[in-house]
Amino acid sequence: YMGGARDFETMTGLTKYGWGDIPEAKKQFQTACDKYLPLFEKVMKEQADAGVKDGFLLGGAPFYCDFLLLNTLQFAAEVLPGVFDNYPLVKGLHQRLVALPRIAQFLASPLRKSIADETYVQLVKNVFQ
Repeated sequence: YMGGARDFETMTGLTKYGWGDIPEAKKQFQTACDKYLPLFEKVMKEQADAGVKDGFLLGGAPFYCDFLLLNTLQFAAEVLPGVFDNYPLVKGLHQRLVALPRIAQFLASPLRKSIADETYVQLVKNVFQ
C-alpha cells in the first residue's frame, strides 16, 4: 500500500505545490483522485470484509502508509469539496486519521503549511526567475 500512497502523492505533488494554472491543476488533481481513490476504497473494503472495523490500510492501527496517504487526502478534502462522496470508506479513513489527537493538534497549529494560493505562486515564480 506504500507504493500506491506514494504514487498518489507523486502524481499530485506538482499540483499541490505549484498551482500555476489553477483550473488546470485542479483538473490534474481530480484525475489523480479518480485514479487512486477507487483503489484505496477497494483496500478499505477488503479490510472491512476481513473483519477489521474502523481500520486503516493495514489493519486496526495506523502505519506510515496511512500518514503518507493522509497528506494527499487532506489536500483533496480542502481543494475538491465532495471528493470523497463516492468513497465512504476512504472518507472514514480520512476522518479517523484527522481525529487522532496529535494529527488534530498539528492540523490546528500554525506549524501546518497552508495551500499555495495565487500570492504564494507569484512569489515563488519571482524568486526563480
